[in-house]
Amino acid sequence: MMKEKRVIDQIDKDTSVNYWRFKMPMMSDRDNVMVIALKELEDGSDFVMCKTVEREDEPEVPGVVRMFVFTRGMVTANKESPEDTIDYTEIS
Repeated sequence: MMKEKRVIDQIDKDTSVNYWRFKMPMMSDRDNVMVIALKELEDGSDFVMCKTVEREDEPEVPGVVRMFVFTRGMVTANKESPEDTIDYTEIS
């Protein structure tokens, strides 16, 4: 379903502005320009923030629906599961 993904701007090692374009079944394409920021916390978990932003250099594309995303999440290792398992909790 992913038609295009690219980093528009790498703000720092943990923060970037990205463009995403998706093909949705039985719907027109959807796209998004969003900031994605990651912060490692003292307990080893990661805080993730994703937020849609407007940029003059990434105008809306005719025929493509621009999505709005505003979400926060925590990524933590699940100590009761195999080592390659993580828990992701999201607030959208």
